[in-house]
Amino acid sequence: MLAGTAIEGKKYLSKNGTPVKVLGTKGDKVVLLSEATGNELQVSKNYPLQEYDEQKVNSEAKVLIKSNGRDKTGKSRKPKGESLASVIDPFLFAGGKTVAEIVEAIEKKNLPQAKDKNLNANVWARIVSYSRKGYKIEKTEDKKIKVLKPNK
Repeated sequence: MLAGTAIEGKKYLSKNGTPVKVLGTKGDKVVLLSEATGNELQVSKNYPLQEYDEQKVNSEAKVLIKSNGRDKTGKSRKPKGESLASVIDPFLFAGGKTVAEIVEAIEKKNLPQAKDKNLNANVWARIVSYSRKGYKIEKTEDKKIKVLKPNK
């Protein structure tokens, strides 16, 4: 089958066995989304495609799919919405709260990504991570923490 006759939105295999999804056409090119890397590719309309078969996916693509956080269908395994780190970081950069107060504020938000997590450990992990990256951790006498960007 040729890329020009492929159905938009359907998953195929490229000539080397990488899973791709047809996104549409752009001029005389067909736009494909690589399921292994997440990159968009533009190929000519006479580019050969194969029907999708899980058994024919090449081993390199399987490794890339797994390492890029996608499952066998090519969809991300990460939960929808924001990450727990993106919830913790604003508290750390704003300062004025202790670790316990940050944990309490996150618990009040009742977020799905915080469910069944040790929030205290996650906050401390973010603090340690920033300190290793060269950020300055400022602690006041009343144990309030603020993360300051490094001076370069």
